[in-house]
Amino acid sequence: MPTTTQRLAPLTRLWLAAAGLFGASGMVIAALLAHRAAGVAPTGLALAHTALEIQIWHALALLGIAALCERRHSRVLSLAGTGFVLGTLAFSGAVYAAALGAPPGWPIAPVGGTLLILSWAALVAAAAAG
Repeated sequence: MPTTTQRLAPLTRLWLAAAGLFGASGMVIAALLAHRAAGVAPTGLALAHTALEIQIWHALALLGIAALCERRHSRVLSLAGTGFVLGTLAFSGAVYAAALGAPPGWPIAPVGGTLLILSWAALVAAAAAG
């Protein structure tokens, strides 16, 4: 049976790696929340679950970006992937920090959320461009 030695495109590998890292770390965080949540305030738990949901959903979105980029290179798709990575890091990171009781600082979560929204809009633009 013939085998292929064709490697994935560099951006495809990047999006797959980011999806894997977000997914794996999300599962670790989910396990920690399930087993060690007794000492966390209810508000902190709610915040952590929100951050976790965003992280896992965008891990899945990055899988979609990877699949699309492997079929067709697009700057708009690359922009969406970059926004998903940076937005997830900023939004979920800031919300996890707040869940752990970090004092409010620079508004990183809204910046991350805005990046995520713009990234979803970039997918709409990629679809419209065909």
